[in-house]
Amino acid sequence: MNSSKVLRCSIQLSKLHKINSIPAGRRFSTNSQLLRQYSKVAGIAGAGIISIIAYGLTSDFKVYAYSKKNRENDEYLSGLHLTSREKRFIKFASVEYHGQLYMTPQDFLESFVDEQPRARLQRHLMVDKDLEEIRDKVPGLKKGSSQLFRTLRDKGIISYTEYLFLLSVLTKPQSGFRIAFNMFDTDGNHRVDKNEFLVITRLLAGKPALRIDLNKHAKEILSQLSTKQVAVSQRV
Repeated sequence: MNSSKVLRCSIQLSKLHKINSIPAGRRFSTNSQLLRQYSKVAGIAGAGIISIIAYGLTSDFKVYAYSKKNRENDEYLSGLHLTSREKRFIKFASVEYHGQLYMTPQDFLESFVDEQPRARLQRHLMVDKDLEEIRDKVPGLKKGSSQLFRTLRDKGIISYTEYLFLLSVLTKPQSGFRIAFNMFDTDGNHRVDKNEFLVITRLLAGKPALRIDLNKHAKEILSQLSTKQVAVSQRV
């Protein structure tokens, strides 16, 4: 019994020895060999990093930071005592003529739909010749259309006062214009004739002394207009 147990144990030990035995021809890496391998890997990696840096210094590829031009313009305008409409007009105006800024029809449309103007190097300096060419290309009243500004694009200029007028036309309700028209249409024919228009120009001039040259009919219109103004103000 004991001899059989000893035999089985010796057999198991011999099997374990065969499994865990190491071939005689196999070589192990020593510490010096590992250091040499690590130095080779480090050398290759270092050479790759140096080559990448050298390529970045010698190549023409450049990465540009975000342009702060628009932000600087906004900061400059915010430092001035200007209204919001004045700042927006200056920001979108792309034409300069005799030291004054002007919008093109395209600029005016973009000021309504875009937050920032188109990128441009500088404003277009217009001369008298350019203005004459634009004037020749402006269509007459009979050829006007709802697509006029889209058709003209940059073939026209809009001053700041005209810009304010266009804003009021587009933003004010139609009822306000109807009341103003009815105030000047004293005879109720749905038309403003010459004498009625003459009254308007004198009122807008703001100088009562200029009203002395009005004819009799225009003076009657002016008196009727004053009465209508009082009536409208009372209704409001």
